[in-house]
Amino acid sequence: MILSLHKLITKGTLKNPRAEGKFRGTDDIIVRDDANEVEYVPPPHNQVPTLVNDLCDFVNAPALPFIHPLIKAIILHFLVGYIHPFEDGNGRAARALFYWFCLKSGYWPFEFMPISRIIKKAPAKYARAFLFTEYDDLDMNYFIEFNLDAIKQAIVELGAYLKKKQKEKNEALQLMTKLAKDLNLRQSLILKDLVEEPEKALSIKETSAKYNVTYQTARTDLLELSKKGYLGLHKKRKQFVFYKSDKFDEKIRTDKN
Repeated sequence: MILSLHKLITKGTLKNPRAEGKFRGTDDIIVRDDANEVEYVPPPHNQVPTLVNDLCDFVNAPALPFIHPLIKAIILHFLVGYIHPFEDGNGRAARALFYWFCLKSGYWPFEFMPISRIIKKAPAKYARAFLFTEYDDLDMNYFIEFNLDAIKQAIVELGAYLKKKQKEKNEALQLMTKLAKDLNLRQSLILKDLVEEPEKALSIKETSAKYNVTYQTARTDLLELSKKGYLGLHKKRKQFVFYKSDKFDEKIRTDKN
């Protein structure tokens, strides 16, 4: 599975395409810092298959004594980086396996938590946590503490995001109630965006992506708003571009009353 995952997440992104989904075959892999100083030298390549097998045994075997799944996922993340089994893409593989184990263990909110983004925003702290663990006889506390802090921050950010989205939904519902009864929730959100950003231009493709609907659904939403007088439109390079109509403010006031 690890090789298949690596091939999937690195396809078309490596300097050496032949390295996709394959363990490294040399010892030329050295991790350097921004000053080009050697930070870490991975184990010899001929040890990689055995080390990965041991890693799989650790992940799949029931832990005695008990290891919390999140702690186990963090250890998995570290060990992939420590073994450095691939020529490139080790970080991506480590993060993907971390998420896989969390989801496999029933922690489905991790699908929506921006942990990788938080880690990428603090590369120096991440590197120090990794190196302190390596240099202190593989004492995992450094790496575990760093990742738990990142998880806590991700939970806070996810909570703030959900609160914001719930507020937007409530505001849109209130607007939809006040406006014409035949507007759907997406159309109300589009109008709300234009109230907040009057100069904003809208495309069908962007609207489709933003509201996770098909191109045709987004097109219908925008064209209906145009027919009702909320939006203006013109063609740009064979594509419709929608914008706040000249009668937008008047129509909002009229329909509210």
